[in-house]
Amino acid sequence: MNTESAPVIVIGGGIVGASIAWHLAREKRDVILITETIGGVATPKSFCWLNAAGATQKFYYDFRRRSMARWAEMGKELSDLSIHWGGVLACDRTPQERQGFYERQRLWGTSIKRMEAAELAALESQVDEAQFSLITWGLHVPEEGTIEAHAAAAKLIAHAQSHVVLAAGLGSVPLLATENTRLPLTGREGLLVNTAPTEKRYLNTFLRLPGLHMRQTLNGRSARPSLVDSPVMTRRQQQRIFLAK
Repeated sequence: MNTESAPVIVIGGGIVGASIAWHLAREKRDVILITETIGGVATPKSFCWLNAAGATQKFYYDFRRRSMARWAEMGKELSDLSIHWGGVLACDRTPQERQGFYERQRLWGTSIKRMEAAELAALESQVDEAQFSLITWGLHVPEEGTIEAHAAAAKLIAHAQSHVVLAAGLGSVPLLATENTRLPLTGREGLLVNTAPTEKRYLNTFLRLPGLHMRQTLNGRSARPSLVDSPVMTRRQQQRIFLAK
């Protein structure tokens, strides 16, 4: 098989596997997705925060910024992705740690704003103001967001399916019929016979005879496919072949 045209197998239907499958399908690659469940197992338990500010090293910060930008592009391309760019309020850590975080993020180019407790409470008016009483200031990063990753994974897989090349053989006919789509495909009936395994090796090659092809499997079975409309060997002829010493 030509590796360039071979289908790509993606194992896992969580947000990572779904994203890989969607990007591959988008590039017209055939994808086989193997997953325990659509949406994944770990993904539904993820906090699903789209951010870069959590990085403490510049190379990782840049990597996450590119990821955020890509999510924004995907959100524009697929309007049904459940992305919410609502920003982040950072009120945790000690004041000294917050200050260091603030200075580092400003240096790296993050859109980050320092807010006093009253401003924080006003921004989240449904939160009990007492929650902000233990701090005097916090940080607002408006460019970050969240995503319902399990739902997004399901959406990405659904969109990837629109690019799928159906490769179900004769099963494609009844499969497409469930979607009211007719596929003009005709089959050719045949017969495959497997014998009981034998210790003796009867066939060394894949033997092709008129109306009969034969080979012997590694466990000693003889496999005999024969097309229905091909010349049929008599029972005695077949016995002579398989009982020959």
